[in-house]
Amino acid sequence: MGNRWLEKSSGDLHRLVEYLITVHGFPKSFRRIALVHDPMHDEVHAKDARAFCYVTEHRWEIYCAAALDDVTPEVRMALLLHELVHLKLPAFSGARAEVSVDTYILETLPEAGYIYKDYSYWSREHDKEVTAKALQCVSKKFVEAIFDA
Repeated sequence: MGNRWLEKSSGDLHRLVEYLITVHGFPKSFRRIALVHDPMHDEVHAKDARAFCYVTEHRWEIYCAAALDDVTPEVRMALLLHELVHLKLPAFSGARAEVSVDTYILETLPEAGYIYKDYSYWSREHDKEVTAKALQCVSKKFVEAIFDA
C-alpha cells in the first residue's frame, strides 16, 4: 500500500476492510487486498470522469487512478466498497456483475446509504472542475462509523 499518490485511499481501504470483516463477516483474507496506482488508468480517468478504479479476477488488488485521492471520503469509500464487493461475490464481467454488486451493497449494507449521484470535483488531468454523472456515494454517517470502528 503506501503509494504516495494514494495515501488517503490506502488508509480508507484499510479502515473499510476492517469494518467489513468486523461488522459484516467478510473473510480476514480481505486484509491482504492492496491498492495499486495504475498510470494507464489515469489516462482512462482523464477521458471518463467516472473511471477511478477496477479489479480483475484472481487478483487481490484494486487498481486506481491517482485522482481517487482527490474525491471526498463519501465518494472514495463508495468506490472502494463497490470494488471490494466485486471481489467478494465474485462478479467481474458485464452489466449483470455491476447490478449484482450494487444489489449486494443495498441489501447487505443498508447503513452505507449507497446511492449514485452527480459529483463535481477538481480534475488534475484537465486542470479544471469536472462532473462525473451518476458516481457512487455513501453517507457521511457511514464514513464516520468506519473511522470510529
